[in-house]
Amino acid sequence: MLCKIKPASKKHLFKCLICISFLSSCTATTNLLQDSKIRLGMSQSQVCSATLWSTGPYDDPCIGEQKRYPRENAILLLNSNRSIFLVFKGTQEDKSELVLIASSFEEAEFFIFNLLK
Repeated sequence: MLCKIKPASKKHLFKCLICISFLSSCTATTNLLQDSKIRLGMSQSQVCSATLWSTGPYDDPCIGEQKRYPRENAILLLNSNRSIFLVFKGTQEDKSELVLIASSFEEAEFFIFNLLK
């Protein structure tokens, strides 16, 4: 005879399965870089599509902070735990281009103000 699951248990089981699948699908942004799923030349919308269901909320630069530099025609995306900094040339999401993947805010801003042309 099969085990009979009570209705309250089914809800609990369903919630557990959702949590497990969410946690197992989360990966660090650095893993996406190592697997070349995020690479130079991608647009901001392409990068955000790659991170949408792949990273946790603190690791996703598209959910973290966004800083705009209109004079330099650049956008900087950084994740909440400040472990990755993505510099895009161009301020329109679809027409931007990932030009630098930095490991510090200072490195990203140095590039934007001194090397991005």
